[in-house]
Amino acid sequence: MPKLCINRLLAAKKLITAIGVAMSFFIFSESSLATLSEIQSQRIQNLVDQQTYHNGPNCYNAASYISGFTDYLYQSSTMELKYYLAYSCHENQKKPAPGDILIVAVPNSIFEKSMAHAVVMLENENIFEKGSPTALYAVEKFSQEYRKTFLPYTYYSISNIQNSHYAGDIFREDRNIKYYSCDTNFKSLNKKCEMGALYEGIKSIQKQLQAISLNKKRDVSTEAKILLDEIGRTIEQFHQSDIQDDCSLYYFTQWNSILWHIQNSDLGIGEHSAYQKVDQIIKSMLPKYLELKTDPLSKFILSE
Repeated sequence: MPKLCINRLLAAKKLITAIGVAMSFFIFSESSLATLSEIQSQRIQNLVDQQTYHNGPNCYNAASYISGFTDYLYQSSTMELKYYLAYSCHENQKKPAPGDILIVAVPNSIFEKSMAHAVVMLENENIFEKGSPTALYAVEKFSQEYRKTFLPYTYYSISNIQNSHYAGDIFREDRNIKYYSCDTNFKSLNKKCEMGALYEGIKSIQKQLQAISLNKKRDVSTEAKILLDEIGRTIEQFHQSDIQDDCSLYYFTQWNSILWHIQNSDLGIGEHSAYQKVDQIIKSMLPKYLELKTDPLSKFILSE
């Protein structure tokens, strides 16, 4: 998870940036987005300055969504993002290009085990990001000082990288970062996995997670119950599937994200039986994947 200690000066700059996003976006969007793929450009224009109301969608999901890896906004785990990086991207050790994903990890740590933030690079040192999983209604529950600090992170934003608290770590001498250039045609590459009951069940859940996160109603208990009922049914189908199937690891990373979203939501559903079931199944299956999936890409994806 991203670091939570916020430098007050950078936080103040971030707040100014967030307030000015709606105005500044149209000033520099043409030059910032011109060299992106069509899907990246369109998705950024649709999302920038949009706000989340219930906790969930985070930086890893924003980078995945803009890159065309997923079609929904929810809380993505580092495991899910690493799956996309492993199978649809390559590390760019040269000058970062617009559309590249910048991953910031904890300094002096193993990179794949300490990922802390992800952004999409634009032109002129601008970036697109979702600061954290924090959403409006969660922020409002805390002190005024806390709200001032974290309110900007409830938005999808474009800013200069120097104004990003997390991505600003690239200027540290002990920085631990990597740039990835990705194939935005991931869905064609992953076509065999994007069909069938297991896939459709996961996507239905992700769609509902998005709807709840963007719902302006404060009370979404009805929507949460419907979601949890479906999660309980669908995780059982996955649990009974063949772990050695070619698409099993892809589905596992998707379920890992669903678990992350529930764990960090503000819906008060952490004690629900569906959450307990997902938690137990994912924890019990991880050692089996680690035992069976010993190739370098799988090790990278499953590293924690």
